[in-house]
Amino acid sequence: MKRDDIPIDKLLLDAENPRHGEVENQDAALERLVAVRPQHLRNLAEDIAENGLHPGLGFLVYATGDGHFVVLDGNRRLAAIKLLTQPECAPASWRPLTTEIKVDLASFEKLPCTILDSREEGKPWLERMHTGQRDGTGVVQWPPIAQHRFSPRNDQRGRGAAALAWLSSRTATDAIEIHEAIETVEHEITTFGRFVQTKDVRPILGYDFKKSDLVPTAGTSDAVLYGRLIAAVKDLAGGKDVNDLRSIQQRVAYAHHLAGSDDATDEGEPETQEDPSEEASESEEPEGEQPADDNQEQESHRGSQEQSEPTRRKRTRRQQANVLEAPLPDAYKPRIVRISEELCDLNVHEKPNAVAVLLRLLIEMTTEQCRRHENLQKKGSLNDHIERVIERVQTPQDQQDKVFHGVKVSLQSPDDRDHTKNFNQHVHNVDYLPAPTDLINTAHNYGIYFDRIALRLATSS
Repeated sequence: MKRDDIPIDKLLLDAENPRHGEVENQDAALERLVAVRPQHLRNLAEDIAENGLHPGLGFLVYATGDGHFVVLDGNRRLAAIKLLTQPECAPASWRPLTTEIKVDLASFEKLPCTILDSREEGKPWLERMHTGQRDGTGVVQWPPIAQHRFSPRNDQRGRGAAALAWLSSRTATDAIEIHEAIETVEHEITTFGRFVQTKDVRPILGYDFKKSDLVPTAGTSDAVLYGRLIAAVKDLAGGKDVNDLRSIQQRVAYAHHLAGSDDATDEGEPETQEDPSEEASESEEPEGEQPADDNQEQESHRGSQEQSEPTRRKRTRRQQANVLEAPLPDAYKPRIVRISEELCDLNVHEKPNAVAVLLRLLIEMTTEQCRRHENLQKKGSLNDHIERVIERVQTPQDQQDKVFHGVKVSLQSPDDRDHTKNFNQHVHNVDYLPAPTDLINTAHNYGIYFDRIALRLATSS
């Protein structure tokens, strides 16, 4: 193994690249790389043209024996550079881009490479780079708390991470159980983030957000706030039902319980309203009084509200048996409706593998029906198809409220539970053990996706 700068015309794309499978030649390899998530490759090309190559990432190659080198790791970067420096090789749709972007050709004449003796020698390193965290030996993505420390955000996920970071920094190093509870909630941060971001919850528990950090409000000590928030973390880590915190009214009731208010229920969990007529009064705060970063109070999977409220029961997450509370509407194809009915019948704790497979199938089939209905591009991965469907079905209000933000972030993060690569493990990985709480949260996150597709199918048929 040695390092050297190799002329770009001596570097070959890998015709056996796992991203696209084996192809016949270099033209086919380039075409397939362009076809797989084309917008991502465009973004990469623009970034390389503007900022150059990542200084910490070289190209992993092996010599072919005829003076050329096959790139094992770095094929997307090499494809982007070739498209920018050799526009005659670019597909027609790319040529305007290659003429618009100004590229310093001299900086790409030679590229930094690590040279191996064979493809086999590269396999262990590719496995570490591209097959997940591997119990710490692979690429370990920053969890939400680390992301917050590096680049704070003011959305739901960012506020949840800010609260967990505040708790983590005040927890003794040897308090292992508390750190484990924080880590559990960190991996399922959507519900906790929604709870702590809720405007009406903050004064009850005694905190607010300044810039991107959580701070106690006047009259609330660190110790008191820590006790309230850590109690919520323990509840969620221990299996508190996410459905008990879906509405603003439920979150406020739970906050009163944490603060020791008499408004809490005896069992410590907010009761679901028994009067169906009160459903409408639990929604958003009056328009104009809510800051932009608090506009993430959309309630997913409206179809579940069709059940009469008196029949709904308060459950812990461990007790929640089904990932769907109601079948999808008849706007979908009969098979899709039938799959959703089966998901309603299956107990996720007793049959997590069956639920995992059917849920993955439901996401794929609803996406495919909408793709066909809207005549969207067929090329690309399931990730690409979901992104295109979201762009087509979301409303202006959805965009303003960022209701698809969580799904979009997941699609951009290969190690995220809801990235479609991980959905594939539901079906193909013999060592994968789906967690019931993960499946419940995934179904919850995709609830609004199912609803918006159904609305689109019903109104444009």
